[in-house]
Amino acid sequence: MSTRDPAFASQIERLSALLPSLWRPQPDDRTLLAEWLAAVGAAQGEAAVELQHVLRAHWADTADAALWATHHQAHRRERGLGPANVRAPQDRAELQRYPWIRDLARLGALLDLPPWREPASLRENVEEYRQRLADIVDAWRLGLCTPDALRRLVDAALPEDMTVALTRQRGRFSIEEPAALRSAAQALTAPPGVQQGEHVAPLARWKIDTADSAGFVIVGATPDAVCAATEMPMIERYTPGATPVGIGVAWTGTLAPDQALRLSPSRRTWLVRDGKLLTSPLETAANAARDPSANGPWTEAASLPAGRIVALARALDGSLWAIQRTLQTWRVQRFNGSVFTAVETDAPAGPFHALCCSADAAWLGTDAGLFRCALWPESGAMSGTLRWEAVSGFTGAVRVLAAHGAQVVAGGADGLSVIAADGSLIERRHAALDLHAVLVEHDPDTGASRRDLIATANALFEWREGRYWRYQGAAVSEHLPDWQPEATPDASMTSPLPPLSALATTADGSLWLGGPAGLARWHVADGEGTRLEAFAELIGAVHALTVDERGLLWIGADNGLFRFDGRDLARHDFDAGAWIAEGRADTAYPSEISSEPRGHWQYDRAQARWLRWRSRERRFGDAGLAERLGSDLAIAAALFAPTVRAELGTWDAAGTQFTAAADLAPDSLRLRIKPDELRIVDGVAPWLPPPDGRSDERWRYLQMIGPAPTPPAAGGDWWSKEGQLFPAPARRAAVPGHFRTDPAFLADPDGEGQFGNAAFSYPPSAKLWALRLLPPAAGIRIRLCLADPGAAADPALAERVWNLIERARPAGVPLQLMVEGRIVKESTS
Repeated sequence: MSTRDPAFASQIERLSALLPSLWRPQPDDRTLLAEWLAAVGAAQGEAAVELQHVLRAHWADTADAALWATHHQAHRRERGLGPANVRAPQDRAELQRYPWIRDLARLGALLDLPPWREPASLRENVEEYRQRLADIVDAWRLGLCTPDALRRLVDAALPEDMTVALTRQRGRFSIEEPAALRSAAQALTAPPGVQQGEHVAPLARWKIDTADSAGFVIVGATPDAVCAATEMPMIERYTPGATPVGIGVAWTGTLAPDQALRLSPSRRTWLVRDGKLLTSPLETAANAARDPSANGPWTEAASLPAGRIVALARALDGSLWAIQRTLQTWRVQRFNGSVFTAVETDAPAGPFHALCCSADAAWLGTDAGLFRCALWPESGAMSGTLRWEAVSGFTGAVRVLAAHGAQVVAGGADGLSVIAADGSLIERRHAALDLHAVLVEHDPDTGASRRDLIATANALFEWREGRYWRYQGAAVSEHLPDWQPEATPDASMTSPLPPLSALATTADGSLWLGGPAGLARWHVADGEGTRLEAFAELIGAVHALTVDERGLLWIGADNGLFRFDGRDLARHDFDAGAWIAEGRADTAYPSEISSEPRGHWQYDRAQARWLRWRSRERRFGDAGLAERLGSDLAIAAALFAPTVRAELGTWDAAGTQFTAAADLAPDSLRLRIKPDELRIVDGVAPWLPPPDGRSDERWRYLQMIGPAPTPPAAGGDWWSKEGQLFPAPARRAAVPGHFRTDPAFLADPDGEGQFGNAAFSYPPSAKLWALRLLPPAAGIRIRLCLADPGAAADPALAERVWNLIERARPAGVPLQLMVEGRIVKESTS
């Protein structure tokens, strides 16, 4: 290196300053003293540089960093560039891509964490390796069996793209907890002495203990003197005394001997985008790995002749109900899978505010009160008989409706009302408040209300154990409570929040608030203090907040569809058919290369805008964040509908293994609804119902029949193969099942074996297995999300993730790793 290298000018000047002023050489001197000082200064400068390299090499934050690497600096000089500027996006991206790892690997060896070199597609550079070390150390610091530690380990295993904006560098994934992961196949057989062999006959029923929706395998019988053909086999959830009594799914074909039919629960997503109804594809073998209900593509299912859809609900018969708004009218439309039909008989005048379906009715909230429409009127035929009836006891507007089992929760000018399936009032709370948004959390064991979150036009309240609290979290100090106790809340009370129309909670404890002013959440930040965070720069006016069964929050907004996975936010790009990462929810991004805590926010109603706490100025002010709203079309609703996937194949009873041969066409399945024991109506979209938790719930094997079944020769009350009672008995309905005249059955007139005075049995026609998810639901499922959901994931990536997360699995907790919709690793022990 030249002794006149300008990089060491400061060192030479420092040495010169030690000499008397008369002896100090001038800058352009070439005397012996000047050359000697330059040589000594250069040597000391080189020593200082080497000392800095040695010191930086011993710290994980600086080892091998391109900013100080002599190799990188020399490369920039050769290109005619000066020192890198970390604030310049182009220079910062170049620093992030620096590939040469040496000293950092020595530090990583102390933790037995070498850099990943193979395969080449997943090779780490310096900054990716540095981030992985930090993630793993963080996981150890947080405690390996905690959810936060699990997230850090998944982060550490996923590759990062240091060339893109900070919000999109990390891979996306979600953690579903608790999940039912242990499964078992249970052979369903008839009671001993009632039916011989493994075959079962129509009307056989069982109680199945399962943590979630069970699947079923039906194996065809060989017709002979004892067994009948497996024609139009059907599985039904049968709940005596409920409404409806039975929900069943049937295949319209006939199983060949030893041919197997597997029925598996699935789901489908419906969206209202720009006022139009969109749907995701049904799951098949061809698209299951893509996870179509979560990733689409969503295509238009049907269109209305005029107006737009503003709300959506689903009935138990699989039909969709929608509120249609035009410039002049309001209507409710029923969608039967292909066309819309207006339900206008005795309909109230608009505007309409809310719509939901529960048990055997659709419910409509309007300015004129609450209205109910029976789904399956006694008159029989569906067409032309649907009519609205006013529900008594409501004098003001009903703005919010939500179904809870067979009950309906209604919120509006009359407070919060709990209504039975027949329209009778069970309970009324908060009658003094005019409610605009409601969220009722129920105890999972008892079904009782655990707490109510209710919003008026001006304030947000929490009601729990008979007491009220009002949100008043304007102060940043943790010494002041965010929720203020209130003895008697009234309409004059306010909260530092905008008008709210949607509320939701997620498993991380966050309370999400949506409305015309956008999205906000109240939560515990970093395990320390509480924060109210707004997303004014990212998400526009919010129309819907929906939490799916996986625990993901779907956000329908004026500027598109968003999703929260427990930590990160993502936006769906409908043109590309993919989710785009938008960074952590608790982090703000002033630019593409910088981040900071999102901090505390409050809403100023006088200015109609969100304000963010500015810690340096010690006041609330402008957020100071670049707008990232985009210009996508509005999402008014997101709805998740259970469906059923039907496959033909073979069944290995010994190994309890199903081998699929082909998916069945959706139009070969039928949904059959029993409003009561005497009637059967056709449903719209077949689905496999989940257990509803009732003690009298049973599952039945049936066979679908025509509208006029042949009665038995014995006469009297009888049940068809499809479980329909003929004729209407004057006394209590007989118990359906297999019937004998053995003394053991005669001694138990109310038991499973008696059927009035008739003694008969349908011939057995199938073998049956239930594919149970074993309780308790205590497992952890990690689902990796790909930039292209349809692409195949590198097997090395799954191995990396699995090897790390296995370290954080609590003892005895099942663990499963999925890539989109495909299981790649699991441990159920």
